[in-house]
Amino acid sequence: MPHTELRIGRAEVALIGAATKPTHPWVQVELEHCGTATNRRRDGSLVTIDAPRRGEASPAQLVGIDPDDLDESDKQVFWGRSPAARWRISVTRRQRPRPGAT
Repeated sequence: MPHTELRIGRAEVALIGAATKPTHPWVQVELEHCGTATNRRRDGSLVTIDAPRRGEASPAQLVGIDPDDLDESDKQVFWGRSPAARWRISVTRRQRPRPGAT
């Protein structure tokens, strides 16, 4: 049986229901792949892969993502990483809302 492994082509974020003032269709976020990934093989055994953390600034859509609009030829730092890992998303400091803003 051939060995296969799930790998990332692109990572996209949608913050459905979020709002900005003034209104924008996206906000800049920092998306981080935390490195360690655990995958389960068909035989039930676990494989753990330790890799350095990788982060990238990325636009997060506020209205949803159309998979037909994704461009996998635009490689990100996450390309080839396992999706079965801990991910962290944070709004970049300059994008954080002021107190009292929605």
